[in-house]
Order: sequence, then C-alpha cells, then structure tokens
Amino acid sequence: MGIVVLLCGCVSGPSDGLTGGAPSADLGDDSRVIDPANAVYSAKDGLENVKARVHGLRTDAVLVAVNGFCDSEGRSNHWEYYFDSLQGKKEYVVTTSNIVRERPYSFRAGLGDDWIDSVETSSVCGMPSGEFTLEVVDGTTVWTVISEGRTCSVDALSGRKI
Repeated sequence: MGIVVLLCGCVSGPSDGLTGGAPSADLGDDSRVIDPANAVYSAKDGLENVKARVHGLRTDAVLVAVNGFCDSEGRSNHWEYYFDSLQGKKEYVVTTSNIVRERPYSFRAGLGDDWIDSVETSSVCGMPSGEFTLEVVDGTTVWTVISEGRTCSVDALSGRKI
C-alpha cells in the first residue's frame, strides 16, 4: 500500500500582469472602491464600484453574472462580476478587490439593471451564509443561493422563490 501526500500552498505569480494563466490588471487607486478588508456590501453596491473600471477596458461590456460568498444578510467582502464584450471577444471578471481577469467570450445573456439585490435575495431565502450567484437561466434572471447543502432559487426580477 502506498502513501499519497498532497502539498498545497501559495506561489507568487509572475510580475508581468499574468496570474493563474489568465491576463489580469491592477486597476490602481480609486477612492470609490470599497476596501474589502474593512467592509461587507451588497452585490449592487459592489457593482457600482467596478462598473467604471470594466467600461474603461471595453465600453460595450455587458454584465452577464455575479458571484459572491455572503453572510446571512446577503453581504460579502468579495464579489466577482462577469462582463462580456462582443467587440473584444472576451469575458472580463472584475472583482471588488481591483482585479480584472480576461477569459474567452462566454456568449451569455445580459442581466440588465432591474434585478433585486443580494440583500433582498437573502431575505427571501432565509438561509445562513452561502454562495450567491446571479445569472440568466433558461431566459430568466435567477439568484441561486447554496448553503449547507440546500439550494434556494429566486426570480431576480420579481423577487419570488422559484
């Protein structure tokens, strides 16, 4: 019988702006960006802090998904926002920590602006902390919350459980 040892750790990435095999960029200092080490905020509050950043890269970028690990009130200190740019043929993942990653274009439907925030979603689901994902599923904008092995889906336009 053999013994398998798995080693994990952190490795500093190259200093040429590439991390994890995908191009990334430091977005520099901006007084509008919430310090993720000191604050938790809703998905919409975090989005306000990254919109100008992604549109500075691509003016045609459209929000297609949102993801974050939230507390029981639907707030997080780290959100990821996924934007598609048809002109750039890329998807940009922009975080509230001022990181931008480029990925292949995802061909996903845009979310629009009328979706309920993560705070309202948390109230509808009534679950403890968990992973919150907002995306278009079969033509419907849906928040999905996964917590402790349970899943709650909410129509993000009407605010009703699905």
